[in-house]
Amino acid sequence: MLIRENLQLQANARIDDRENKSLTDDEVILDAYEAWGEDCVKHLIGDFAFAIWDERSQRLFCARDHFGVKPFFYTQAGGKFNFSSSLNKLRLDRNVSNTLNEIAVGDYLLFGVNQDNSTTIFRDIQRLPPGHTLTVANNEIKIKRYWTPSLPAKVRFRDSESYVERFSELFSRAVRDRLRTDRVAISMSGGLDSTSLAAIASEHAEVAGFTVVYDSLIPDEERRYSELAARHLGIPITHLSADRFGLFDGRMDQAEPFLLSVMTGQFNELLRLCAEFGPVALTGYDGDALMHEPRVKIRTRIRRMLR
Repeated sequence: MLIRENLQLQANARIDDRENKSLTDDEVILDAYEAWGEDCVKHLIGDFAFAIWDERSQRLFCARDHFGVKPFFYTQAGGKFNFSSSLNKLRLDRNVSNTLNEIAVGDYLLFGVNQDNSTTIFRDIQRLPPGHTLTVANNEIKIKRYWTPSLPAKVRFRDSESYVERFSELFSRAVRDRLRTDRVAISMSGGLDSTSLAAIASEHAEVAGFTVVYDSLIPDEERRYSELAARHLGIPITHLSADRFGLFDGRMDQAEPFLLSVMTGQFNELLRLCAEFGPVALTGYDGDALMHEPRVKIRTRIRRMLR
């Protein structure tokens, strides 16, 4: 928590692309709020979920980052508004029931993920959607969208090399923003996404790769390709054989089921190995998060791009 005069901030955040590196993430958020009020979210870049109590206006202002990397859950039970980045902590409230949200359960069974990003698997616990703010004042809750994905104007450079240079610049900056340490673990498959992350991160920190492989259970070439990539980059790599894990082995401290729940055992072990190496772990998983929208929206966007 950060307290400044009439403001109190609770945040789970990493704010990127800023010149003043001496300020903490919490200080940057409060500075932005003092400068722009609720429009501060339009000036913040990074992963964040935060709540600011403004004593002057008797208002609670909450926000979640553009893509919803950081979680934000809330309840309205027993005449109280509670929020947390942990769903399980909200379940400790006696006024919050264990009644399931049947629609969310159906979504998990059909699609592996809840299709409504404003709800959770529990009826009484809600989720602030990505790119939204939430304000509580006078016993009234208002939720507003501050950002939506859009198609920018076409970028035109003089030659193909310039496109590559610009992409490399942006990609490198994004990786550097996420490091903040001298030891980085990479969940590295040997594919394009995670190997690219490892290549950039190794320029700024000590890097080690960790890969889940299958040697006998199913046809799998992850061991071969990840080994080739690690050798080329000059980094050590550890291979975790998943053949010895059964479905739903182990226990993951996850409040809701998710797409990889059936492989809990192997991913528990992978995360443990990464955590033992360093405080930051990067993965190429879900690089196409923007495409996780209803298919009709995706088709509409593609048609616009082709016009």
